[in-house]
Amino acid sequence: MWPLVLQARTPLEQIEVELMRQEYPPFNRWYHETWIRSALSVNNPHRSYNNLRAFIACEGHGSLVREGPVGIGR
Repeated sequence: MWPLVLQARTPLEQIEVELMRQEYPPFNRWYHETWIRSALSVNNPHRSYNNLRAFIACEGHGSLVREGPVGIGR
């Protein structure tokens, strides 16, 4: 499993670098978290990279916190 995790890290890091390059004025923080694009939202382009980093940091133990449904009263 760990070879696959480490293999996935390289392309995800390349995507992160490319996203950073695209954030120049007036698009500063364009791809960062907002009230619409939360950390675990499918609309967050950093989600896969952040999940992989969290998985590596906890050595494969635990689980990710899932986002609850968005709607009235939330």
